[in-house]
Amino acid sequence: ILGASGTATLASATITGALTVDTSTLKVDSTNNRVIVGHTSGSSAFQVTNAGAAGLEIQPTGFSSAPLILSYNRSGSAYTQLTLDGSTIVHALSGSTAMTLNSTGLGIGASPSYPLHVQRTSFGVTALFLTQDGTSNPRLAIYGSSSGTIIQNTWSSGASNLIFANGGSAGSGTEMMRIDSSGNVGINVTTFGTSAAKVLGLANATAPSTSPAGMGQLYVESGALKYRGSSGTVTTIAAA
Repeated sequence: ILGASGTATLASATITGALTVDTSTLKVDSTNNRVIVGHTSGSSAFQVTNAGAAGLEIQPTGFSSAPLILSYNRSGSAYTQLTLDGSTIVHALSGSTAMTLNSTGLGIGASPSYPLHVQRTSFGVTALFLTQDGTSNPRLAIYGSSSGTIIQNTWSSGASNLIFANGGSAGSGTEMMRIDSSGNVGINVTTFGTSAAKVLGLANATAPSTSPAGMGQLYVESGALKYRGSSGTVTTIAAA
């Protein structure tokens, strides 16, 4: 096919059987339906072998120095941001494992012990950070401190509420409780009155018909604040 010059230009070609280019540069194993790059044999449908250098590199056109994905052998050194190595994603600049996905779950900063396991090594560092609508606008942060675990609404533009909802699909649940930017806490309450701050608001409730042992029940009925003890005694604390 190549002729005396050693080169040829083909509009198309059909090869029946195996294909070998320069012994181990490229191998098409027609028996096992495998493509092997950098080796004479392989055990996967597509296998890239390149000792001491990037085995597989994917990069956008025109950015030869900024690959999107690099896969090295386990003893290789990476010089870009992420290296995919088996079940882990390694931060190449530090050389430490950034993410691990295995049969247990996904671990970020940790080998997973749960389906989703996020771990940070110092207090005051956000472990989980959610943004809104595909932008960088912060919405929710979860992190640890010396005082405990903190769930923080980090939206800083205008009034903001931390809302707990139940039922329905995402974005359409029924609001059960909210904490607003003035520190008001409402149970089935969305407004607190003019200039209210640090107020606890309770919506009219369905009066309890039983008194579980070892507890008391505080509720609002027709605007009046009431308390029911474990013996069933109901006391009106304040009229409507």
